[in-house]
Amino acid sequence: MPYYIDFDTLDLGYLKKRLLEEDLIPSQLPLRDNIDNHCHALTTSGITTLSRLGKVLQKDTDIKNLSEQTKVPTEYLKLLGRVLRGYTPKPALLSEYPKKDQMIVLKLAQQKIKDSMCLWISAHKI
Repeated sequence: MPYYIDFDTLDLGYLKKRLLEEDLIPSQLPLRDNIDNHCHALTTSGITTLSRLGKVLQKDTDIKNLSEQTKVPTEYLKLLGRVLRGYTPKPALLSEYPKKDQMIVLKLAQQKIKDSMCLWISAHKI
């Protein structure tokens, strides 16, 4: 089982379902507005996976070009990019855990396990 969801295999239908079904914070609620048309426009433009969408939504110039091509508002795409990046948070450093857990952290570090992703991968090898 991977640490992150597999953006290479998931399509915009997965993202749409997730945006419609999960509890969103108020600032993310606009992502539900006109979601069918926006997803269709993105798919029609050749964006079929979350991986491809994530790459396009990294640079402002790419976002602007995509917005012009699909007629999906720039602000919508920027917000979508922030949500997408939230699905792959940076691993937490184990050294940041409370002092009472430092003995465990040191033992893990000796095994070259220094962050939450390394710990996850190691645990799933067992």
